[in-house]
Amino acid sequence: MREDIVHLPPMEPEAPFYLPMVGISYCDSNYKISRKCSHTCCLEYILKGSGTLEIGGKVLHPSQGDIYILPLLSSHVYYADSDDPWIKIWIDARGVLPNELLRIYGLESIYLVKGLNLYAYFKEIFDLAGNKNLDPAVINQQAALIFHHIIQKITAHLNQKQMQIPDEAKILKTHLDRNIEKNVSVKELAELIYRSPSQTIRIFKKAFGCTPYDYALNLKIEMAKLYLKNTSFKIKEIAYRVGFSDEHYFSNVFRNKTGMNPKSFRNM
Repeated sequence: MREDIVHLPPMEPEAPFYLPMVGISYCDSNYKISRKCSHTCCLEYILKGSGTLEIGGKVLHPSQGDIYILPLLSSHVYYADSDDPWIKIWIDARGVLPNELLRIYGLESIYLVKGLNLYAYFKEIFDLAGNKNLDPAVINQQAALIFHHIIQKITAHLNQKQMQIPDEAKILKTHLDRNIEKNVSVKELAELIYRSPSQTIRIFKKAFGCTPYDYALNLKIEMAKLYLKNTSFKIKEIAYRVGFSDEHYFSNVFRNKTGMNPKSFRNM
């Protein structure tokens, strides 16, 4: 395969935003990337082709015109389709700002954005990074603004789609969001909208691309990450706060979702 990559000089570790590299990848049938606890936040726009992304317990299929998001500290695998491999343009962003923007805009668990053409923004950052007449500090400052615009555009696009989601699906999601400390059953959800359990699962999956169980589990893990990063609660206490009665089971689920146990995540 061929890649056009622009490398930028390293910045100070405390810099809120900087680009180690940006690039365009012309993938082949053997293209595959696997990371455990990624040390970068990466955004990739698919110019052509299709492939598969495994992240956060989900199996997604980004294709032409889609954007996928690989947050800091995520564990993921992605690979191009052997018959129709990707051509994609990507941004490798580091510092605290990229993931803080994802958090502020509620995109921490959003990994795939379908049908949003932001190629011009990605290309603007790519061209900016390759401008040898500009100081790297200036490049990173300007790139941070463009990156923010990308996040805003993604949020607006998803909000527009949210308006098209049926009221029944919104009721189910709201109930799960408000009861993260509980283990909400499908029967309980079904009673909220007066549907059968199987209908309830179909309605939710059609609206949000996953089952209620998978959504709730991912929500619990994301909340656990916040507790681990921002509090001194013991792991047993965190497990209880996100609806796990058994600390060891919680640790196993956390490891399966993130690639590391809660203690390692907190220490890192």
